[in-house]
Amino acid sequence: MRRPPTPSAQRTGIGYTEFAGRYSLLQGESWVASGQVTLRVPGTNDISNPAAIGYTDLETDIRGLFGRNFTLGALPGFVDVEIAQRFRSGGLPNELRADATFGLQVAPRWLLLAQSFNVMSEGAGTSVLFPSYEYYKLQLSAVYSLTPTWSVQGGGFTTFAGRNTLQENACWSACGTGSERGHESLIGTAEPGAENSIIPEYADRQVVADHQGGEHQA
Repeated sequence: MRRPPTPSAQRTGIGYTEFAGRYSLLQGESWVASGQVTLRVPGTNDISNPAAIGYTDLETDIRGLFGRNFTLGALPGFVDVEIAQRFRSGGLPNELRADATFGLQVAPRWLLLAQSFNVMSEGAGTSVLFPSYEYYKLQLSAVYSLTPTWSVQGGGFTTFAGRNTLQENACWSACGTGSERGHESLIGTAEPGAENSIIPEYADRQVVADHQGGEHQA
């Protein structure tokens, strides 16, 4: 007896496009607290492709962010903590997200990052295809400033714990450009350790977090 062909589970094309707004709520000489709202627009509506399941509907992310600069010995660094409520449509469960980033500038051109991305669904979705789930990821990476406006970043991440989720392990690299303030090209802020370097755009570090670790949907 012949078995029916296995449906394709591959997809190419545009992923989510994000439109975001951020507002600095409170700020000190070395810390800032901000709020951010992000609308995520899917790049496909092809629900017939199994590889596109969970990627075809609008999402809204409401996020609180807190960042602080510090020095570890003679090395400048920063810590960033974020809590988010993500509202999802199309029968998918909403999510509670908690992310953290620790950065240390170990040399004038080198920034090391350790990041944690944690996602917990708020119950199950409206379809049997969307059970409740949770997953926890750890990511390590390094950013190197090629010039005052160009930087490269490389690292890897792993899903070290979870439920009803995929075990993901990957290495990745990125290249970006920004203002003349060095690492802003990738992490979206002034270089950690610069005088009063915490700025309202501190939360842009989440751009790296989302694209390199937190958004690999399980």
